[in-house]
Amino acid sequence: MPEIDEHVLLLVVEAKHELPEKMAAFEKLCTKVYGSVSNLSRGITGRPDIAQTVAQDVLIRMMHGLPKLEEPKKFFGWLRTITINVSNTRLAKEKQEREKQERFFEQTLGDSEFSEPATTTFDEMVSQLPVEDKAIVCLKILEDLEFRDIAEITGLSVSATKMRYYRALEKVRSDLPAPE
Repeated sequence: MPEIDEHVLLLVVEAKHELPEKMAAFEKLCTKVYGSVSNLSRGITGRPDIAQTVAQDVLIRMMHGLPKLEEPKKFFGWLRTITINVSNTRLAKEKQEREKQERFFEQTLGDSEFSEPATTTFDEMVSQLPVEDKAIVCLKILEDLEFRDIAEITGLSVSATKMRYYRALEKVRSDLPAPE
């Protein structure tokens, strides 16, 4: 990100005082910093598509936090910190999604002849399940809860919880395409 210049400093001060009633200075400031934020995020995440999403999230956080920024001269350091944090959070969420999918595939497919579909996500796989079954599957796989704990949450017996869980997995298994 470029070092702060007088023009950007003036925009920071103006936007800080205008927000949230007026957006003109903030919009100009966004135009000035978007490329830098996106480039930093792309460097951290290694993915241009994620960098654009992160940049938009950073600008939203900037809008909410700018009025609280006490020293406008520290703007770029502050913005870099936000960009790094949002980028790292996004990477962590993606890693969590991959791990969630891996656990789901392990529990759903086991040693069957099916192979993991490359484009099917956990959310897509469970989306067709009834709401109660989806909750049970998510509590078991995502939260790694014991069946007795899930039963307590759902108000079902432990055996009914297990039965619904395994039937839901079987439903997902049956909906998966066979390997080619």
